[in-house]
Amino acid sequence: MEILKTTLIVTVIAFIVASLVYTNPLASKLYRKSTKTGILKTWKNQKLFMLSHFLSLMLEVFIYALVFSLITIHPATSWIAAGLYFGLFIFLIRILPRFLDMFVMVNYPMRLLALELVNGLIINMAAAMGISYFLY
Repeated sequence: MEILKTTLIVTVIAFIVASLVYTNPLASKLYRKSTKTGILKTWKNQKLFMLSHFLSLMLEVFIYALVFSLITIHPATSWIAAGLYFGLFIFLIRILPRFLDMFVMVNYPMRLLALELVNGLIINMAAAMGISYFLY
């Protein structure tokens, strides 16, 4: 229950900060130019865009809170367990949030997004296992 409460509070704070950061004149100008190129999705319904962005951010914050709680309680028993655990950690804090952000913001084919998600998991799991093997 504490993770959910934390998620809601931190999501609201992060959403406000993101709104301030992305609505400053420099960022707004860059985004307007990029929208004209077709790189960025054009959301006809701004309320739906804001809701999608908020929910995506909420999921990211929930993942971060969950991972933070797992890091503080997980005792790895072998280099393999530590590597798998670390690989999952990397996936949850790096690959999945990037996927969600690209899904909301960029005109990228869903098959390529899925490929990026799977490849990111495989590559980072290999790196995590290697790091664990040498450092555990």
